[in-house]
Amino acid sequence: MWCQVWLTEAGRADPLRLELLDPAERARPFLRAPDRARFTAGAALLRQAVMAHTGTNPVVTRACPDCDRPHGKPLVPDTGLHVSVSHSGDLVAVAVTTAAPVGIDVELGSDLGWCRWESVVKATGDGMRVPFFPVSDPVSYRGAPLAATVRDLELGPDHVGAVTVLARGPLDVEVISCGSR
Repeated sequence: MWCQVWLTEAGRADPLRLELLDPAERARPFLRAPDRARFTAGAALLRQAVMAHTGTNPVVTRACPDCDRPHGKPLVPDTGLHVSVSHSGDLVAVAVTTAAPVGIDVELGSDLGWCRWESVVKATGDGMRVPFFPVSDPVSYRGAPLAATVRDLELGPDHVGAVTVLARGPLDVEVISCGSR
């Protein structure tokens, strides 16, 4: 199975980013400019990655399972693609696969244990509602085996990352750098 990981920098100036976003994404409120830059970069990179596979700018939904706000796991209906977005510091990452639900996490620093856990709970869609657990191979989730493949990502000296696909088997991860990364 394959997974692409697309990387960019949140601070990279790109006037096309805002044009890729839908009206709700453009209007999303943020208290801090760096948070807006990371969200904008992530939403645009997600669309860029999906467009590379479909040829069209996708509809993206982010329905939260706990409320009516659009801040849940991103979905791209009717594309056959599973996606996940993460950002930390100035690094923004998007994972794309057709294999199964996917989760990605990148963190500024060196705590791979946290990244592995967060990539698993993002793939399952549970997010931060699940208490921390150590991730090993095979993955045990909520006391039972989970059909999942976890791969660490090499992101340079300042960041660590992990990607999880909810399927077992060899996972070929292709990293695509967009911008100066």
